[in-house]
Amino acid sequence: MLTIAQIAERYGLTERQIRWRLTQLNSLLHHHVFNGVNGRVTLDDCGLAIIDRLIQLERDGLGLSTAVNRLAGEIGQTPIATAVNPSVNGALASVNGSVDLWERLVSEKDARIADLQAERDRLLKLLEDLQARIPALPAPLESRRLSWWGRLWGR
Repeated sequence: MLTIAQIAERYGLTERQIRWRLTQLNSLLHHHVFNGVNGRVTLDDCGLAIIDRLIQLERDGLGLSTAVNRLAGEIGQTPIATAVNPSVNGALASVNGSVDLWERLVSEKDARIADLQAERDRLLKLLEDLQARIPALPAPLESRRLSWWGRLWGR
């Protein structure tokens, strides 16, 4: 999970530019953006892959809105609004780009699941070790129970 400042540093953009891209990609990223402590906005790995693809499209020469529309088409949420009459090669390139994006998203998801399972196993092992270190308490003696008056006078 990366913050906006970390994402901005990663791509050489300002935090404001990243926030604007997050606003433009809101329909695609709403499941991947989280508010943390003190309103800090964080993005998970799948959301980061979407941002990465957007930056790649922009560096290839597309404008922000065009890149957002193309990215939405690749992901399959809306039709590609920028390609009025795409050629066969352009359509194949779009499909290949979409497949690559989905493969990368799935591989990142699998890596994240493996990391979470390893962390869960580590925490379960730690819990078992800590439970083994705690001595068992003796059971209360029922025959020894005295009333508060008896305990006060020692009877």
